[in-house]
Amino acid sequence: MELPADVVEEILLRLPPADPASLVRAALVCKPWCRIVCARSFRRRFMEFHRTAPLLGFLCNPLFAWFVPTSSFRPRHTGCEEEVRDCVVLDARHGLVVLHFVLGDDEVDALVIWDPTTGERWEIPVLDDCERDEWYATVLREPTADGTAFVVVRFVTKYYSYSQVQRWSLRVYSSAAACWSEPTLVPKCSVDLVPTALVGNTLYFSIDNGSRVLGFDLATSETSVVHLPPASNCAIALMEMEGGGLGFARVDMAARLLLWSMEVNPNGGVGWTRTRVIELQKLLPVDAGSIIWLPWLCAWC
Repeated sequence: MELPADVVEEILLRLPPADPASLVRAALVCKPWCRIVCARSFRRRFMEFHRTAPLLGFLCNPLFAWFVPTSSFRPRHTGCEEEVRDCVVLDARHGLVVLHFVLGDDEVDALVIWDPTTGERWEIPVLDDCERDEWYATVLREPTADGTAFVVVRFVTKYYSYSQVQRWSLRVYSSAAACWSEPTLVPKCSVDLVPTALVGNTLYFSIDNGSRVLGFDLATSETSVVHLPPASNCAIALMEMEGGGLGFARVDMAARLLLWSMEVNPNGGVGWTRTRVIELQKLLPVDAGSIIWLPWLCAWC
């Protein structure tokens, strides 16, 4: 006796999201099941049913880009393995990852946007306007009907040797227009090579060794700078808080994870509130190594 299609769909909706391979196996059972799993309506219902998306793995840069799985999911390859001398993950967002490649004996820079789920990749023209260690890039989806367009935001420090002058700017690449915008000048700062945070329509960069944050409004191209609470030798990670505001996590030398949230007072002033303290040593097994030198969590998507 064959089950009705709506009953099959209800059963498939309950497959564990942390094991995406189970959906693939279900799609291979027969053509009707494949049509159910591949339908956009099923994907939407699957996300609504399970609500919080599971962590399938994370990307880090011990020496080069590395995917550490926490589930059965394995990303599609980037397509550049045979050419790569060096590859690092810069950032990730909305299911896309920014990869920086150094190719060939001439060490040519290549900026690639990669979808680890589908294996699609898009090479972005890298502007030859600064040295390799003086720029950083991030990515986000554009709000289009099909959801395929994206933008890349690039932070550049340009040094003019003939005039002994430096210039700091942001440029935006649109996949829809296939071109870079004109530079938007920003205040003097040094961009940190750590993931950015998108809060509303504002993209935030960590600058000056985690002591300040640069905000870039994607709609108006206006910039702002916010100071962080003082600390020494502490790595930070910017993030969007549950309430929709800007926050950050900081690991101190006592192996504590400190969570902070930005508060805006009625006069428009900005302050920071420490919302949580997590003792990392208590969460690790007894035989775990030292966590004073924590590995950087580079990107999640």
